[in-house]
Amino acid sequence: ATGSNDGVEAGATLNTNTQNLSIATGGNVSVSNSTTLASLNLDARHNTSGSSTHSYSISSTGLTFSVSDTLGNNAFQLANISQSGLDLSVKADRVITASSVNTGAGGKVTLHSSSYVQGGSGASAGSPSITTGDLTLNGGSAFGYQGSTPLYTAAGTLGSSLSNTLYLSNAGALTLKTNTVAGSADVASSNNSLLQGAGGLFTTPTLKLSANQSLGSTGS
Repeated sequence: ATGSNDGVEAGATLNTNTQNLSIATGGNVSVSNSTTLASLNLDARHNTSGSSTHSYSISSTGLTFSVSDTLGNNAFQLANISQSGLDLSVKADRVITASSVNTGAGGKVTLHSSSYVQGGSGASAGSPSITTGDLTLNGGSAFGYQGSTPLYTAAGTLGSSLSNTLYLSNAGALTLKTNTVAGSADVASSNNSLLQGAGGLFTTPTLKLSANQSLGSTGS
């Protein structure tokens, strides 16, 4: 579903029955899907004349979806998106605040911000901002809330393409795929290992890797 300045089904709710939903819009979103989603792709643009924020409502079987669009520090906030096994992709032309995103070990999360991706306020190693099997971060930078802490995650794999910096701490073993960070990168496994993914390469001018257990190989 694609909307321009008026959004997707502006003024009403668009009813769908699909397993793979992709939405690109420059306005409000209101979609009700009658079955379980395998994938959800949201491209949120802010090009509505006279309006700086939009509303986003997506309902589907088994999906928790709460997104707020503000002009404050949280900007485009993923307040609570949760569905086990979901392949989730969110792209926004402003800061993305991932307060609570959980697709489970069998899911995927891809976040792309034209500015930066930050974790939610109050996140920690025991309460990560993002829980998923496969995490991809694209855009400018990725770090914790306002850059004061790392982006706390519980992911199985990590890939990235960032034009500035990456600051991330993962709970559990993390397999590094292809990561390209133009500035500097600081990646840690708070209680396990950092492992090499098949064909993966970490490219950045300055790199800090920290692991409580192994780094680059399996075993203790």
